[in-house]
Amino acid sequence: MTIAATWFAGLYQDWLKGWEALVLGVGIGLAAPVGDLFESLIKRDADTKDTGRFFGAHGGALDRLDAVFFTIVAGYYIWFALR
Repeated sequence: MTIAATWFAGLYQDWLKGWEALVLGVGIGLAAPVGDLFESLIKRDADTKDTGRFFGAHGGALDRLDAVFFTIVAGYYIWFALR
């Protein structure tokens, strides 16, 4: 879904070409599950289920933002490499 959404957005923007949007979407699409798996690895090493109680049964802030941390970094470096 990420790849299609980024590519579709690239069709209607002047600052993002179609193939650049495709590359960016693939990079973000691959980075998100890696961030989730990395955070899960840290939680397993710490022997904890949730990283906080702020969101109730949905886990903590890290459980909500694990993929975002990786996709922001990946998106930045892909964008930098394309420019």
